Amino acid sequence: MASMLLFFPIFSLSLFLSLPFNNATSSKDLDTLLQDCTFKALSNPKIGIPYDAKVPNNLTGVKVSAMTLSRSTLTTRGFQNYNEFQIPIGVIEKSYVKRLVLVYPNLGNFSEKFYPLPNGFSYLTPVLGLLSYSGVNLSETELLPNLDIRASEDKPISIRFSDVKSVPYGSIPMCVSFDLNGSMHFDIVFHDWDENGEAEEDEDE
Repeated sequence: MASMLLFFPIFSLSLFLSLPFNNATSSKDLDTLLQDCTFKALSNPKIGIPYDAKVPNNLTGVKVSAMTLSRSTLTTRGFQNYNEFQIPIGVIEKSYVKRLVLVYPNLGNFSEKFYPLPNGFSYLTPVLGLLSYSGVNLSETELLPNLDIRASEDKPISIRFSDVKSVPYGSIPMCVSFDLNGSMHFDIVFHDWDENGEAEEDEDE
């Protein structure tokens, strides 16, 4: 019996290649593209306000936004409703930069292209992500490494998915995540359903 993936809660992409937009063919290329797009969208940004970024025409369907937060605000206040993400109080960033850029990608119909699944599995939601970079210099043209943000076990980052396909009869919903090296990790699904029938998942960062 084939297992169906209910969602892909968090993904992190490694930053190694710098290729033109039209040549984004892997998750590594995509990470380079997302960073470039989002930093261009942050022209004199207001703290705590998400800004949508424009992606190339050949990636129509991919949605990307970026938001700046101070490290102290992230830890002491968190941030509610950053698209599907609920960031609780207590999230820490281990590099101790003063300002962060939080990048939200929704890969839409490109989820399978950049993160193909093994035979017998398919996505029931688009791939979502929450990436963090240093926001000290928003005019930076060099590639920046991902920052390491962590939530506590008792207050994890929550994700409310609004675009969930029905689970086929007889299939088992699972979740999957990828680490910085692209390794795939499967886990069981914990969810609550709200009054609108939307799934709300908890995932430790």
